[in-house]
Amino acid sequence: MLIPMKVDYGIRLVSFLASKPKGNLFKAQDISKEKHIPFQYLLQISNSLIKSELISGHRGPNGGYSLNKNPDDIFYLELQKVSI
Repeated sequence: MLIPMKVDYGIRLVSFLASKPKGNLFKAQDISKEKHIPFQYLLQISNSLIKSELISGHRGPNGGYSLNKNPDDIFYLELQKVSI
């Protein structure tokens, strides 16, 4: 089964956030570098994941992304359904 690039990048983003302590915020630029996701693409994908309430995005100099759900409650099919 081929996984679309958008879904692959979405999984990378969510897995990054799931591997970090809950409640911490992580900047898009840092995630982009560490997970090898093109920055502009990461912004597009993150917007879709925010709309689906899977992640949270906080603006400003101290902003970033965080995971809204417990990592054990997230499934691949859920990510695939999000209009990433």
